[in-house]
Amino acid sequence: MKMLYTANGRYIRCCTEEGTRPVIIVCEKEYEVDVQEFMLWSILNWRILREEEIGSYYEKMANNTNVTVHRSWQDCVQRLLVRGLIVAGTGDTEYDALYDLLACRFIFPIGAAWPLRVLSFLKLTFLEGISWKITRRLFHVDARSSCEKKVIRLARQTPLSCAEIIKSIEMDIRRLKDGYDVLDKIRALDPSVNLSISIGIGRGAKTLREAQDMAVQALDMAQGRGGDQAAEMTPDGFTFYGGVSHGVEKRSKVRSRIVADQLVRLVKEADHVVIMGHRMSDLDAIGAAEGVLRICKICDVPAVIAVRRDATLAGSLIDALCRAGQADDFIDPRGLCPLSPRNALRGGGYIPTGPCGK
Repeated sequence: MKMLYTANGRYIRCCTEEGTRPVIIVCEKEYEVDVQEFMLWSILNWRILREEEIGSYYEKMANNTNVTVHRSWQDCVQRLLVRGLIVAGTGDTEYDALYDLLACRFIFPIGAAWPLRVLSFLKLTFLEGISWKITRRLFHVDARSSCEKKVIRLARQTPLSCAEIIKSIEMDIRRLKDGYDVLDKIRALDPSVNLSISIGIGRGAKTLREAQDMAVQALDMAQGRGGDQAAEMTPDGFTFYGGVSHGVEKRSKVRSRIVADQLVRLVKEADHVVIMGHRMSDLDAIGAAEGVLRICKICDVPAVIAVRRDATLAGSLIDALCRAGQADDFIDPRGLCPLSPRNALRGGGYIPTGPCGK
């Protein structure tokens, strides 16, 4: 199986009293990163690399910068993937992996205005002392091929994914109508109308009933992602087309219902549920875990909360819940034994030693 990686989002420097720190912006949401994560994000920015190429670039940069390494670069890559700061594509061939990587990515043409280029030229030339032979490249205009011009022309008309642009070029489509005109006119009549157009498709099912259930789940996913898009569900997972919701509030009662329904469905399909928060759990994490535990009990599914008693900021809350009779609802992730203030066993006695024996 082939895998390709690239960076997602854009970078800004955030100034604080402690100094500047790197911040990555994805979908108008800010993500702080440490030095190792920022190095990996910078390596993948404007590049599409294989996993072994990422390691080669990272080792070279780490040796040149003398960065203190706290964890492996593979762990950093996984954390960036989970947060959506880098994306990956997989496939049997590198061509398939490249298509999987770019199919749902959107192209937004960018360019610097001429006044900004002039100011940058003057600053770099006269204040920074850089040779004008180098800074004059700011005024260089790339010579694009006919195919590149078609891509830029389509991308400037309306937000399109790479898959949509490829299909448009194959069908020789040069002009696109704005699909949001009708929605904008309806919303202008009554701003309180929360309207979106979504499509759910189920494919690869063995029966008509199963295909219908898959289509309903795909439609729920499309609406949960903001609407104004199509979602296709197959036995291998979901594929999304479109997804640029225009003027629709994503946090709505509909979205909450969709998330709740999906959560209940997943709980009912499980034989046992283990609820875990982040490593240094706080009151929010334990409170949310307690809420999920209640959902599991309502669904008659056995569930426990895994938390390290020696690495939590919500010790007082856990003690209160244990005293209220919920000692068996907590386990230590280092050992599957009940966790309580003294780890008391039913009928008296104590766990003598072990991960939880405190």
